[in-house]
Amino acid sequence: MDYWGETMALHRSLWQQQSRTAAVEVLGRAAKAPTPREQDYLQAAATLYGMTDASEGRTKLERDVLYRDAMQRIHEAYPDDREATVFYGLSILGAGVANRDTVTYLRAAAVLMDVWDTNPRHPGAAHYLIHAYDDPVHATLGLPMARAYAKIATTAHAQHMTSHIFTALGMWDDVVAANETAISIEVVGPGARTREALHYVHWLQNGYLQQGRFAEATKLLQTARAQLQDEPTARERAFYGAMYGRLVFDIDSWGSTQAWVAPEGVEIPTPQYHFARAFIALWSGDLDAAREHRRSVRVASEGNPGINYDDAAVHVLQTQLDALFACAEGDHAKAVARAQDAVSLERALPFRNGPPYIVKPTAEMLGDLLLELDRAEEAVAAYHDQLLWTPNRAVALRGLAHAAQKDPRHFCK
Repeated sequence: MDYWGETMALHRSLWQQQSRTAAVEVLGRAAKAPTPREQDYLQAAATLYGMTDASEGRTKLERDVLYRDAMQRIHEAYPDDREATVFYGLSILGAGVANRDTVTYLRAAAVLMDVWDTNPRHPGAAHYLIHAYDDPVHATLGLPMARAYAKIATTAHAQHMTSHIFTALGMWDDVVAANETAISIEVVGPGARTREALHYVHWLQNGYLQQGRFAEATKLLQTARAQLQDEPTARERAFYGAMYGRLVFDIDSWGSTQAWVAPEGVEIPTPQYHFARAFIALWSGDLDAAREHRRSVRVASEGNPGINYDDAAVHVLQTQLDALFACAEGDHAKAVARAQDAVSLERALPFRNGPPYIVKPTAEMLGDLLLELDRAEEAVAAYHDQLLWTPNRAVALRGLAHAAQKDPRHFCK
């Protein structure tokens, strides 16, 4: 079982990542398992890494499905093995994570609830149920798990995990507390350059912004920017870019964000960064600079899936920029039409948990444009639409307040 555990540590099912070469080497060193149960576990691991007749030569997704089926057989063969049940639930999530299939996620939750109902302090059951429920529609079901996990979790990642539920519900005080705790466990503080600390800081910044704590959010960005001057990794540059984009669109003093652009000569691979720079240039009336940054809004990022963009997500940003260019050029009908297109495109994307995946949520941007064009009632509908997807999002709430007063935010000059 030691060998099996080592191979599982090399497989991050919910991030679609695995170190297959290393896992194959580990399994190659495994001695013959002494019991049928242990043999089944090792066989399941071999299936996951393409080392069986059925899984050899298969794609990762195909192997994930075969591994899920193998874990189901173990779960059914050893019904008293709570860990088998938990890992079977996780394997269901892993096989369905690519497109966030709600039916699959709820199927996993049904399996995991058997363990939770028996032991609400089981860390694996709590952790994976949080994953199963961390969208705005189902997050209330995961709130008991998040509350329990906050009390029993001892690692930084586990403490952070509770904020998946809190973010989906717009519980910003809890989001901030969870990620501040996660960072404190990392010991080295918010300036940490570890892989996970960047992830927690990204979520913490979003929490601060929703609380209106702009100074604290800006300070986190300052720290990320300072790291760019000391041999930054691609991941550090990518996270900085995502955080810069979030600051631009979540505060109202857009002009002040120019002070926090990346140092000259440092390439930022994050599409969100160049999207934000294009917006600031348009808002400032510099269409040439805006066009230059639009050309840099392309797939070129590295790091946590929460900040990686594929072609479909990049297309959303480019469509939003089309709307903004049209507005800047006085073609208001085209601006609204393209903003509506962007909403449809974003809704077609697979769900991503955490801070809004599209850095300027599309329905919110549509509301801003409509309000700018003295169409306040339509703007209100757009803001309410956004709040269904991002509960208690501060910018959308401020948009509603502006719309009530028919007070445009001067989003488009």
